[in-house]
Amino acid sequence: MLKIYICEDDKKQLDMITKAVEKAILTEELDMKVEVSSSDPFEILHIVEQSNGPGIYFLDVELNAKIDGIELASNIRNYDPRGFIVFVTTHPELSYLTFKYKVEALDYIIKSENEDLNENIRKCILNANKKFISTKKDTKKFFYAKCGQKVLHIPFEEIIYFETSLTPHKVLIHTLKRRIEFYGHIGEIVRELDDRFYKCHKSYIINKDHISMVDKKTREIFLNGDNVCTASVRAIKGLYDQ
Repeated sequence: MLKIYICEDDKKQLDMITKAVEKAILTEELDMKVEVSSSDPFEILHIVEQSNGPGIYFLDVELNAKIDGIELASNIRNYDPRGFIVFVTTHPELSYLTFKYKVEALDYIIKSENEDLNENIRKCILNANKKFISTKKDTKKFFYAKCGQKVLHIPFEEIIYFETSLTPHKVLIHTLKRRIEFYGHIGEIVRELDDRFYKCHKSYIINKDHISMVDKKTREIFLNGDNVCTASVRAIKGLYDQ
Protein backbone atom coordinates (compact mmCIF):
# COMPACT_ATOMS: atom_id res chain seq x y z
CA MET A 1 0.00 0.00 0.00
CA LEU A 2 1.16 3.51 -0.86
CA LYS A 3 0.69 6.04 1.91
CA ILE A 4 -0.05 9.66 1.02
CA TYR A 5 1.21 12.67 2.99
CA ILE A 6 -0.19 16.17 2.47
CA CYS A 7 1.32 19.40 3.84
CA GLU A 8 -0.37 22.75 3.14
CA ASP A 9 -0.56 25.72 5.51
CA ASP A 10 -3.82 27.12 4.12
CA LYS A 11 -6.72 25.24 5.77
CA LYS A 12 -9.04 25.68 2.80
CA GLN A 13 -6.38 24.47 0.34
CA LEU A 14 -5.46 21.59 2.66
CA ASP A 15 -9.06 20.36 2.76
CA MET A 16 -9.38 20.77 -1.01
CA ILE A 17 -6.23 18.76 -1.76
CA THR A 18 -7.15 16.06 0.77
CA LYS A 19 -10.62 15.63 -0.73
CA ALA A 20 -9.16 15.50 -4.25
CA VAL A 21 -6.71 12.79 -3.19
CA GLU A 22 -9.39 10.73 -1.41
CA LYS A 23 -11.70 11.04 -4.42
CA ALA A 24 -8.96 9.82 -6.78
CA ILE A 25 -8.20 6.84 -4.54
CA LEU A 26 -11.88 5.90 -4.38
CA THR A 27 -12.66 6.48 -8.07
CA GLU A 28 -9.61 4.61 -9.35
CA GLU A 29 -9.88 1.90 -6.66
CA LEU A 30 -6.24 2.25 -5.67
CA ASP A 31 -4.41 0.53 -2.82
CA MET A 32 -3.56 3.79 -1.09
CA LYS A 33 -4.59 5.85 1.92
CA VAL A 34 -4.05 9.35 3.27
CA GLU A 35 -1.67 8.75 6.15
CA VAL A 36 -1.57 12.36 7.34
CA SER A 37 -2.91 15.72 6.17
CA SER A 38 -1.36 18.60 8.10
CA SER A 39 -0.20 22.22 8.00
CA ASP A 40 2.80 21.32 10.20
CA PRO A 41 5.87 20.08 8.25
CA PHE A 42 7.43 18.70 11.42
CA GLU A 43 4.38 16.51 12.06
CA ILE A 44 4.81 15.13 8.53
CA LEU A 45 8.50 14.44 9.16
CA HIS A 46 7.81 12.71 12.48
CA ILE A 47 5.31 10.31 10.88
CA VAL A 48 7.51 9.66 7.82
CA GLU A 49 10.38 8.83 10.16
CA GLN A 50 8.29 6.03 11.70
CA SER A 51 7.13 4.62 8.35
CA ASN A 52 8.68 2.12 5.97
CA GLY A 53 8.51 2.07 2.21
CA PRO A 54 7.83 4.74 -0.38
CA GLY A 55 4.98 7.24 -0.11
CA ILE A 56 3.42 10.03 -2.16
CA TYR A 57 3.90 13.57 -0.86
CA PHE A 58 1.81 16.59 -1.86
CA LEU A 59 3.70 19.58 -0.49
CA ASP A 60 3.00 23.30 -0.62
CA VAL A 61 6.21 25.18 -1.49
CA GLU A 62 5.51 28.12 0.81
CA LEU A 63 4.72 27.00 4.34
CA ASN A 64 4.18 29.29 7.30
CA ALA A 65 6.81 27.43 9.30
CA LYS A 66 10.56 27.34 10.04
CA ILE A 67 11.10 25.31 6.86
CA ASP A 68 9.46 25.58 3.47
CA GLY A 69 8.10 22.76 1.30
CA ILE A 70 11.35 22.22 -0.59
CA GLU A 71 13.36 21.93 2.63
CA LEU A 72 10.68 19.56 3.92
CA ALA A 73 11.08 17.46 0.77
CA SER A 74 14.86 17.42 1.24
CA ASN A 75 14.39 16.09 4.79
CA ILE A 76 11.85 13.52 3.61
CA ARG A 77 14.50 12.18 1.22
CA ASN A 78 16.57 11.11 4.26
CA TYR A 79 13.82 8.68 5.21
CA ASP A 80 12.20 7.91 1.88
CA PRO A 81 14.67 8.20 -1.02
CA ARG A 82 12.28 6.44 -3.40
CA GLY A 83 9.11 8.39 -2.53
CA PHE A 84 7.07 10.43 -5.00
CA ILE A 85 7.13 14.17 -4.25
CA VAL A 86 4.62 16.55 -5.84
CA PHE A 87 4.77 20.29 -5.19
CA VAL A 88 1.48 22.18 -5.13
CA THR A 89 2.32 25.85 -5.60
CA THR A 90 1.47 29.25 -7.02
CA HIS A 91 5.16 29.79 -7.78
CA PRO A 92 6.40 27.48 -10.55
CA GLU A 93 9.46 29.69 -10.95
CA LEU A 94 10.83 28.24 -7.69
CA SER A 95 11.19 24.82 -9.31
CA TYR A 96 14.94 25.41 -9.76
CA LEU A 97 15.32 25.00 -5.97
CA THR A 98 14.43 21.32 -6.29
CA PHE A 99 17.69 20.83 -8.17
CA LYS A 100 19.61 22.70 -5.48
CA TYR A 101 18.15 20.49 -2.76
CA LYS A 102 18.20 17.31 -4.93
CA VAL A 103 14.63 16.31 -4.14
CA GLU A 104 13.73 14.87 -7.60
CA ALA A 105 10.09 15.98 -7.77
CA LEU A 106 7.63 13.80 -9.64
CA ASP A 107 5.56 16.82 -10.71
CA TYR A 108 4.40 20.38 -10.01
CA ILE A 109 0.76 21.28 -9.67
CA ILE A 110 -0.14 24.92 -10.05
CA LYS A 111 -2.93 26.02 -7.72
CA SER A 112 -5.90 26.96 -9.85
CA GLU A 113 -9.58 26.18 -10.21
CA ASN A 114 -10.88 23.15 -8.34
CA GLU A 115 -11.56 21.06 -11.44
CA ASP A 116 -8.01 21.52 -12.76
CA LEU A 117 -6.55 20.82 -9.32
CA ASN A 118 -8.60 17.64 -8.92
CA GLU A 119 -7.65 16.35 -12.36
CA ASN A 120 -3.97 17.15 -11.92
CA ILE A 121 -3.89 15.44 -8.54
CA ARG A 122 -5.61 12.38 -10.04
CA LYS A 123 -3.04 12.23 -12.85
CA CYS A 124 -0.14 12.51 -10.38
CA ILE A 125 -1.53 9.71 -8.23
CA LEU A 126 -2.02 7.43 -11.25
CA ASN A 127 1.49 8.23 -12.48
CA ALA A 128 3.02 7.49 -9.08
CA ASN A 129 1.02 4.26 -8.81
CA LYS A 130 2.20 3.14 -12.27
CA LYS A 131 5.84 3.84 -11.39
CA PHE A 132 5.45 2.11 -8.02
CA ILE A 133 3.99 -1.07 -9.56
CA SER A 134 6.65 -1.09 -12.27
CA THR A 135 9.42 -0.62 -9.73
CA LYS A 136 7.95 -3.30 -7.48
CA LYS A 137 8.21 -5.88 -10.24
CA ASP A 138 11.84 -5.17 -10.98
CA THR A 139 13.21 -3.75 -7.78
CA LYS A 140 15.47 -5.27 -5.19
CA LYS A 141 14.06 -6.00 -1.78
CA PHE A 142 15.36 -3.79 1.00
CA PHE A 143 15.70 -4.04 4.76
CA TYR A 144 15.06 -0.72 6.53
CA ALA A 145 17.29 0.05 9.51
CA LYS A 146 17.00 3.25 11.51
CA CYS A 147 20.43 4.62 12.41
CA GLY A 148 20.36 7.90 14.29
CA GLN A 149 18.28 10.36 12.27
CA LYS A 150 18.45 8.34 9.05
CA VAL A 151 16.73 5.23 7.74
CA LEU A 152 19.11 3.05 5.73
CA HIS A 153 17.79 0.98 2.81
CA ILE A 154 19.91 -2.18 2.61
CA PRO A 155 19.39 -4.58 -0.34
CA PHE A 156 18.60 -8.12 0.86
CA GLU A 157 21.27 -9.63 -1.37
CA GLU A 158 23.99 -7.56 0.31
CA ILE A 159 23.12 -8.83 3.80
CA ILE A 160 25.26 -11.77 4.95
CA TYR A 161 23.77 -12.17 8.42
CA PHE A 162 22.19 -10.46 11.43
CA GLU A 163 23.69 -10.85 14.89
CA THR A 164 22.61 -9.79 18.36
CA SER A 165 24.95 -7.00 19.48
CA LEU A 166 26.78 -6.89 22.78
CA THR A 167 25.02 -3.56 23.29
CA PRO A 168 21.60 -4.23 24.87
CA HIS A 169 18.58 -4.03 22.52
CA LYS A 170 20.77 -3.65 19.44
CA VAL A 171 21.46 -5.82 16.40
CA LEU A 172 24.40 -5.90 13.98
CA ILE A 173 23.92 -6.32 10.23
CA HIS A 174 26.93 -7.75 8.43
CA THR A 175 26.80 -6.82 4.74
CA LEU A 176 29.13 -7.18 1.79
CA LYS A 177 30.26 -3.58 2.27
CA ARG A 178 29.99 -2.72 5.94
CA ARG A 179 28.72 -3.52 9.41
CA ILE A 180 25.75 -1.58 10.82
CA GLU A 181 24.42 -1.45 14.39
CA PHE A 182 20.84 -0.40 15.11
CA TYR A 183 18.07 -0.88 17.67
CA GLY A 184 16.11 -4.06 17.03
CA HIS A 185 15.35 -7.64 18.04
CA ILE A 186 16.23 -10.80 16.10
CA GLY A 187 12.76 -12.29 16.68
CA GLU A 188 11.05 -9.26 15.14
CA ILE A 189 13.54 -8.80 12.29
CA VAL A 190 13.08 -12.31 10.93
CA ARG A 191 9.40 -11.54 10.21
CA GLU A 192 10.44 -8.71 7.88
CA LEU A 193 12.61 -10.92 5.67
CA ASP A 194 11.93 -13.35 2.83
CA ASP A 195 12.68 -17.07 2.56
CA ARG A 196 16.37 -16.62 1.70
CA PHE A 197 16.93 -15.81 5.38
CA TYR A 198 17.05 -18.40 8.16
CA LYS A 199 17.12 -17.99 11.93
CA CYS A 200 19.77 -20.54 12.85
CA HIS A 201 20.13 -19.47 16.47
CA LYS A 202 18.46 -17.11 18.92
CA SER A 203 21.29 -14.68 18.17
CA TYR A 204 21.69 -15.13 14.40
CA ILE A 205 19.76 -14.82 11.15
CA ILE A 206 21.74 -15.90 8.10
CA ASN A 207 21.26 -15.28 4.39
CA LYS A 208 21.35 -18.79 2.87
CA ASP A 209 22.60 -17.35 -0.42
CA HIS A 210 25.89 -16.52 1.32
CA ILE A 211 26.54 -19.97 2.83
CA SER A 212 29.86 -21.42 1.67
CA MET A 213 29.93 -24.51 3.92
CA VAL A 214 28.10 -26.14 6.83
CA ASP A 215 29.79 -28.36 9.44
CA LYS A 216 27.04 -30.49 10.94
CA LYS A 217 29.29 -31.86 13.71
CA THR A 218 30.34 -28.51 15.11
CA ARG A 219 27.08 -26.85 13.99
CA GLU A 220 29.06 -24.06 12.37
CA ILE A 221 27.77 -22.25 9.29
CA PHE A 222 30.50 -20.65 7.17
CA LEU A 223 29.44 -17.59 5.21
CA ASN A 224 31.05 -15.34 2.62
CA GLY A 225 33.67 -12.94 3.94
CA ASP A 226 35.11 -15.44 6.44
CA ASN A 227 32.04 -15.11 8.65
CA VAL A 228 31.00 -18.01 10.90
CA CYS A 229 27.72 -18.44 12.79
CA THR A 230 26.77 -21.17 15.24
CA ALA A 231 23.45 -22.98 14.80
CA SER A 232 21.29 -24.62 17.45
CA VAL A 233 20.78 -28.38 17.30
CA ARG A 234 17.22 -27.99 16.00
CA ALA A 235 18.14 -25.27 13.52
CA ILE A 236 21.04 -27.21 11.97
CA LYS A 237 18.62 -30.03 11.23
CA GLY A 238 16.02 -27.62 9.93
CA LEU A 239 18.55 -26.05 7.57
CA TYR A 240 18.73 -29.26 5.57
CA ASP A 241 14.94 -29.29 5.21
CA GLN A 242 14.95 -25.84 3.59
